[in-house]
Amino acid sequence: MNLRIGITQADWKIIQATPRSITIKEIAEKSRLSRPYVSLRLQKLREDFKIHISFKPILKKLGLKPIIAIYPLNKRLLKTYEKGSPYTISVSHLIKSTLDGLIVYAYVPEEYVDDYLAMFPEKPLKVYSGERIVNWRPDLSKATWYRKKSVGVNWNMVRELAKNAEYIEEDLSKIPVDSLDMFIIKEKEKWAYTPLTKISEILEKSVSISGMRKKASPQLLEYHWKKHVLKAWDFNQVKITLPYEAAPITFHYIRFRDEDSLYAFLHAFSKNAVYNSSTTILEDRTSVFAAVKVPCAEMVDFMKFVHSLGVDEYNFEGFIDTDIILRYTITYTMLKRGKWYSPLELLELYHK
Repeated sequence: MNLRIGITQADWKIIQATPRSITIKEIAEKSRLSRPYVSLRLQKLREDFKIHISFKPILKKLGLKPIIAIYPLNKRLLKTYEKGSPYTISVSHLIKSTLDGLIVYAYVPEEYVDDYLAMFPEKPLKVYSGERIVNWRPDLSKATWYRKKSVGVNWNMVRELAKNAEYIEEDLSKIPVDSLDMFIIKEKEKWAYTPLTKISEILEKSVSISGMRKKASPQLLEYHWKKHVLKAWDFNQVKITLPYEAAPITFHYIRFRDEDSLYAFLHAFSKNAVYNSSTTILEDRTSVFAAVKVPCAEMVDFMKFVHSLGVDEYNFEGFIDTDIILRYTITYTMLKRGKWYSPLELLELYHK
């Protein structure tokens, strides 16, 4: 299926160059386009085409755990989230035949998951506790095609890629970070190519939860960027806006028969298909919770592919309804020596 996104061939080259490019200069070199042109087109992609490029850290290196909670729709609960809650990343309206609810994503300190869930006036119907998030990688993608300002997925290529999937061992050891490191990450998540000079200005204008203004020179930020932040870097995530009426966001819980089947899914679909919004690897390491933007006309292809890998359990968890969408940046306030506040401590500081 052709999903029109409107960008040019040169724009597509820029997108393919961004995941492992820290600077605009690197994008220009990889795409073989001039630096001024790349800079101009990045702004155009951001403003006119709503294509978002964000710095993505490896959460486990920061001591954070991705949590997905599903609740019945409740006005009191929704108001709690609207006021702001520590460590929450997104809140959306979830709907399916058996539930009118909310789906919440949060990045929570590993030691405070129970405390985080206990903060809210409603008990979740389901909680999925993750280890690692895998997103689409346009620089590696062989299954996603671009033609005449449209994109799509070659399912034959997806199936072929699944045959050659290999597990790649990663060092996920926790690294020392502080509030300044996390502030850089927060701003870079908004836009990966925000200069450190600009972040220094933003920091100076912001007020900490203690009510004090903070300052950090671009030189100090540069030190933190190279010494700490880049050690947590996974890649730059590219989010392309697909037409919602053709490709609504749906959620799927999948427990595979073994780790090999899991790796095949991650390699062939999660990294290679533009339809992957985010795939969260769960704690048991054979399950995932996937948010996907598969066109309705290709949902059968997606489900057939999943079953071809071998599954023990597969639950369709519902659709996003766009009438409720709350988004928040990563929490950056930490205690000294890289320790996180408990959710309740942070909530008290927020409301002082």
